[in-house]
Amino acid sequence: MTSIKIFRPCEELFLNLAKNNSSFGVLLLNSPVKLNNIKLRKIWNQANIRVLVDGGSECWMNWKENLNKKKDDLYMPHLLTGDFDSISTETLEKLKKINGVQVIHTPDQEETDFTKALEILNDYKEQKKIEIDKIYVLTEIAGRLDHLMANINTLYRSESILPNTSVFLLCSDSFSWLLKPGTYKISIPEILRENKNWCSLVPIGSPAVVTTSGLKWNLDKTKLEFGGLISTSNSYNGSAEVEIETSSCLLWTMSTRGLL
Repeated sequence: MTSIKIFRPCEELFLNLAKNNSSFGVLLLNSPVKLNNIKLRKIWNQANIRVLVDGGSECWMNWKENLNKKKDDLYMPHLLTGDFDSISTETLEKLKKINGVQVIHTPDQEETDFTKALEILNDYKEQKKIEIDKIYVLTEIAGRLDHLMANINTLYRSESILPNTSVFLLCSDSFSWLLKPGTYKISIPEILRENKNWCSLVPIGSPAVVTTSGLKWNLDKTKLEFGGLISTSNSYNGSAEVEIETSSCLLWTMSTRGLL
């Protein structure tokens, strides 16, 4: 019998975080913080491992300063890592002086800061014997296209860096992660179905034969590939779950409009 993996990330992250007993890490990439600050603060503060990636430290400092004006606060990061080409000397020195923040310079230009940060996070969790099953990467899908493609490539490689750990790209208006070959059920909150929010399935690395249920435009053993069909701008048919069977890796992306 085929094993079905169930994803309920929207409920876990946006609706029931206080009740969620899973252990997770958070990475902040070099991207402005545009998510709802109350929910985002909760995600950051409840994380078992908190990582600033290079210029993400500047975004974090600005976020922290704005929260302090509201008499709220953020927990300190555990790690700051990157090649440090996007962080000011002033911010770097400030973070170096904070007790408990490990600053790890990764000058290797053969890898992106995101990829290297996942490797550093993996080393840290092994050293500290911290169990995590998810990583939420705070970023925005905007700006340079090559940065976006590099982030997707890191998602594609993440299984080899952090086995048995799901890595999610969390933006202000969307949620994305990789589906490896297999069968999945993804829970879709009612508000996303009512809003007829968009979703998409994009093959990554190689063509994929895909069968779905729960979508407005379902696939039936359909081959998805660049140069042929890819399922962008899809939506839901009202079902509480979308089921996806894929022969190869897919990038699943869904709008979160209405949850924030």
